[in-house]
Amino acid sequence: MARRSCFVISPIRKPGTPEFDHYRALYETVLRPTLAEKGFEVQRADDITKSGAITSDIVTLLASSDLVVADISELNPNVFYELGVRHSLRGSGTIMIVDSTKTEVPFDLKPYRMIEFSSDLRGIEKLREGLVRFISTSTNSDAAGDRDNPVHDTLSSLPDNIYAHAEGSAEGELREEVAQLKRRLQRYTEVYGIEDGESIKTSAIEVVSTVLLQAQRGELPINLFYAARSAARESKHEEFLTSVRQILESKSSSLSSSQLSALARDASTLELPEEIQLVLIEKAIQQNPNDPLLKNSYFGVLARSEDPKSRERARRELRDATGITIGEDGSVTVDGVLEENIGTIGVMLDAYHQDQLHSAALQLTNALVEKFPNNSSALRNHARTQSSLGEKSAAIATYELAMAAPDVADITANWYGGELCRQGDGAAALSPFLRACELDPDDAVNYVRIAEAQSAIVRGIYRENSRPTDHLDVDSVKVALTCAFSCSAMPSGAFNRAKAVVEDLSLGNSYLHSLVALRNSRNPSEQTELMTRKDRVNAVRDSILNT
Repeated sequence: MARRSCFVISPIRKPGTPEFDHYRALYETVLRPTLAEKGFEVQRADDITKSGAITSDIVTLLASSDLVVADISELNPNVFYELGVRHSLRGSGTIMIVDSTKTEVPFDLKPYRMIEFSSDLRGIEKLREGLVRFISTSTNSDAAGDRDNPVHDTLSSLPDNIYAHAEGSAEGELREEVAQLKRRLQRYTEVYGIEDGESIKTSAIEVVSTVLLQAQRGELPINLFYAARSAARESKHEEFLTSVRQILESKSSSLSSSQLSALARDASTLELPEEIQLVLIEKAIQQNPNDPLLKNSYFGVLARSEDPKSRERARRELRDATGITIGEDGSVTVDGVLEENIGTIGVMLDAYHQDQLHSAALQLTNALVEKFPNNSSALRNHARTQSSLGEKSAAIATYELAMAAPDVADITANWYGGELCRQGDGAAALSPFLRACELDPDDAVNYVRIAEAQSAIVRGIYRENSRPTDHLDVDSVKVALTCAFSCSAMPSGAFNRAKAVVEDLSLGNSYLHSLVALRNSRNPSEQTELMTRKDRVNAVRDSILNT
């Protein structure tokens, strides 16, 4: 059964303020878990944008989400603006919540769906129960005649779901195609001086007829996109490729670059030939040629290819794209390299190491570190290259410099910890892994890395080389795993690695199931609420400091 969508409107506030922490905690520990348990995919505005401005993505979510939960506490103007958009577009499917200790409910909204709560434990439980009750009853009460806002109460002739009326059908898709054709004809008139004559009208009618036929057959690009994604989730390779082929053959319209990128990622997950990924990414780049993430994805596929020619192509094209010059004698010049391109050069180095060209890579990283001595990315890539050449002590020293760089990120800390593990000092690796958690407390992978290192120590993997860890035991590993599962997102890769730790320590499926249940627990008396980011970091820090 497909999961329904829910968009949460709430005050965002400035990160680091008590108000930001309050509303983020309410979202992460109450709203999202409760709604997810009832079958919803949940998003909030700051999951999408950092700018604070109302974007096209937010407007689309306000229009298309099956449920919108609006926190009107403090009568925030942005919240009311977005609530007004929702009320205009949807006659039902909106729930308002308000902390009655902060705000009195506006008089004109009192007749509509409203959950009043307080921020103490009893009030939070009331909020949970209210959400569950509203969701349970809304299944049979969202008919067009049962409106939940003053706009649709007053203008009763409006369709209950204006967005679906316009977008969610063959009629809506056809309307969008016609609008695109009108814009195209207008451009022809402006650029070439072609009048909107009979021949152009005839051609337009033929195109519209073709698009209509596609809509009737479910073959519009957007239909094919969702079909391909569904096939990928179910590992149906043939169905996925059939839909992708039809998308690439379609001439009536094209998908967005982000949609094409999503299909490229699906192709990678399905372990399809790299050519499939490349053709999708290249098509996305044609639409959005200045997107650095798309370019990195393209070069990444080439750099990690099984084909030596593709890897050589990656090195050549990345040299040209980033301003690196390599002389006939092999000398490297990076005068034209900009600091923002160092991350892209890291992808290029993957292609060097894949072909065992470690000495050539070292010349490049030496030049980069000389030009950018305080750049964490340049330093960590230099350290990786030193390690590849067997210069273990030099690699550790360079990693220390990378950790002290002002732009250090969790990826640097994780690379450093990984190097220490490879050198047999698992206990020492715990410190950079902890630093990774401090740098990004919401990344479940960072906590899983701690659990992996602790598990290896407990099992005696580092017994000969590692420093003493007399107090480290299975309970310490469980702390790190609990923190990982308390993160707001648990990617499949992190889950699989956590599962491997559970298996290595023979903790059993029942323990793994308890970690999964932790994310869905709703009983405050059991003390199993999802931890805040500060609680997670403190928990693993205490666990490590006690070892």
